[in-house]
Order: sequence, then structure tokens, then C-alpha cells
Amino acid sequence: MAPEGDGHNTLTVTFDKGDESEDKLPKGLSFDWQAYKDVLGDTPYEDAVTAMFAEYATLYSRVAGWTTSRVRAPMTMEGAKSLSDAAVHFIRQFVRPLMGQVHTPKIRKLLRHILDAIRLHGNLRNGNTNSNEAGHKTDKRLYGRTNKAVSTFTAQIAQQSQGSQAVLARSADVDADTNKQDKLRRVRRTQARGGKLDSEGMHSVRGDPLLPVGALAMRPGLGRLAAVLRLGLNVKVPVLGRVMFFADLNCGTRLPQTLRASMNYLRRGAWLDAVTYTVAGEPLVVKEDSSTNVRIHYGGVRALIRYQEEDVALVCDMEEVDADKDCPLAERECIRLKWAVPASESRDWSLTAVPMSRVRRVIHVSTSQSCQHVRALRPCRRATAPRLRRGGP
Repeated sequence: MAPEGDGHNTLTVTFDKGDESEDKLPKGLSFDWQAYKDVLGDTPYEDAVTAMFAEYATLYSRVAGWTTSRVRAPMTMEGAKSLSDAAVHFIRQFVRPLMGQVHTPKIRKLLRHILDAIRLHGNLRNGNTNSNEAGHKTDKRLYGRTNKAVSTFTAQIAQQSQGSQAVLARSADVDADTNKQDKLRRVRRTQARGGKLDSEGMHSVRGDPLLPVGALAMRPGLGRLAAVLRLGLNVKVPVLGRVMFFADLNCGTRLPQTLRASMNYLRRGAWLDAVTYTVAGEPLVVKEDSSTNVRIHYGGVRALIRYQEEDVALVCDMEEVDADKDCPLAERECIRLKWAVPASESRDWSLTAVPMSRVRRVIHVSTSQSCQHVRALRPCRRATAPRLRRGGP
């Protein structure tokens, strides 16, 4: 990308043509290069875009009230003012220089109405509109039962929707009670037959697939699995798709989380989470203020198995490394990671069998071609990757 002109007026920016057929730009595309340089200076364009998305993720997590590495404190007017200032900073320092003047209701709300909304309505507990938008799917089906007159069809839809929703709610309660009773019967029946119950998921391992260690070792990073577990290649172990556990946040709060390690989740591809964990018997880490804390390890889960009567995560370890200078992701409390390779002749990934009792919480890692970053304040719910970065070792 390069500007054309004398650098004082609205300039046309030439973008490199993409490799894909869809990479087409509209005719007459222009870019205010001077407005960009007034705010962002000589920052490379791709770094500015990365910083904009990272800042948006930080702002949205505050608006939506996401739980990250610690539980958020109740909203105060000082916090509301800080949130409003952060929204204004995001629009003025990132959106306008990169996207020009954007006139939409959401941009105006971010600029003008966050503080008033908190003052009038209290804490912003839900910034996600998925549940509200999904409600339209139910009502759209009832349009065919109206007279389709503009002045009356809305009231007709609302009237029919209220009745149908009440019937569906009663049916859902009956179904939930039936499923609960059926689950209890299946658990008792499994125990009577000698099935072993998973302490976290409360389901019998009799229903989980049994795979040979040699077949499981074909997954990326599990080449040393037989040596780590000290089992033969033909020994079969129960393989789990997910495990429910209680995450330990930095503030001491415990919250339920789901750890997934599936190579074909819902037949749509792999879902392999990353975690932080501790190792039993390791010495404590002494901080600069002379306080101590447990040593935190990072890793990507490649499989979940039932091993020695406990759920175990097979983790490919990661190591923390220094972030690039002026990295927009590191400035937002993210850390940079690389895959750990032990000093051995195999030169394979470092692999650890971590009992679920030692897993602290699920984290979110975004991968680039050359490095990885993990967000320290990672939303507990599944979210978009917070870090991207070019270059580096």
C-alpha cells in the first residue's frame, strides 16, 4: 500500500492486488492519508488495523461485562466515565483514521450515550444481542397466518406468538423433567452393570470411544504419547470430546468451564482448546514485591483421555517469550508464546499429561505463521482471537 500525492489533501491509496478472485476493490476508492498520519503517525497500516481490532476486543469485553482472568467489580460512575472515555478514544483514534467518517447509530451510541445509559439503567450486564435477534426466527413463521396488512399484521403476530410461546415453555419444562429422570435412571443402571462414572461429566466411560495409543499418537504433537503414558501402542484408552470443570480465576473465583479437544467437532473441523495449568510439587515463584505464587504453565490440549481413574489432558507445552517492540497486542496485556521443544534427539513437541485437577482455566490463543499470543485477560466464553502479529523469530 502506498499514498499518491503531496501528503496534504485527501489522497488516493494504492493497494496491492490480492491473490484471490474475490480480492477486488471498488472503483474510486480513496483514503485520507493525512488524517491517518495526524493520528497514527508512521505506524504501518497493517499494525494499525491489528491495534484497532485489539482495542475493539478490549472495549467490547468491558461493555458486555465479560469475565476474563478475574471477576469484574460492580459498575460505578467512575467506571462508567472510564468506559465512556475508552469508547470515544476508540472512535477518534482508530475508527475515523482507518475507516473515515462513519455515520451509524452504533457509532453515535458509543460516542454520546454510554455514560447516560449506565446512569439511567445501571450496570451493563449484557452487550450481546444474539438472544434478542434469535427471537425473530420464531415470530417470522407466524407472518403467514396474518392478513399481511401493514397496519395490523404486527399485532396479529404478537398475539399468536404469546400463545405459542406459552405452550412451548410448558412443553420444555415437561421435557426437561423427563430428561432429568431418564439421566438418573441411566446412571443407576450403568453403576449396577459395573460402568465407571466420570467424576466431572457424570457419564459412564462405557459410552466413550476406545482408541489404541498408537492411533491417538497420530494426532499433531502426540508422537511421544506412548513414552509419556508408559503404555504400549496397542493399549486402548477412553477418549473424551469434552470435560466440564471449575476454572480458578486470578481473583480466587471458581467458575464452570468446558474444555474441548475434538478433531472433528460437529463434523466441522478440529476444536482444540488451550489451557493454563500447574504441576504438583513445583516450587513457588517469588515476585518483585516478595510475594509468592504458583508457577503457571501454558499449553494446547491435543486430546482428553481417561487414564488411571482420572480425566487427563494431553497438553503440548508452550513457553513465554518477549513480545515485539511496540506490539499493539502486548500493549493490551497479552503475552507471546512459542511451542516448547525439549532438548532431546527427538526434537518433538514437549508433551505433558495433565490431570484435570491441575488445569486452572481455558485461555484463548491466536496463531500466526511465526508466533503465538495469548490474552492474559481472556474471556471465559469462547470468543474471537485477540492477537495477531507479523514477524518475529
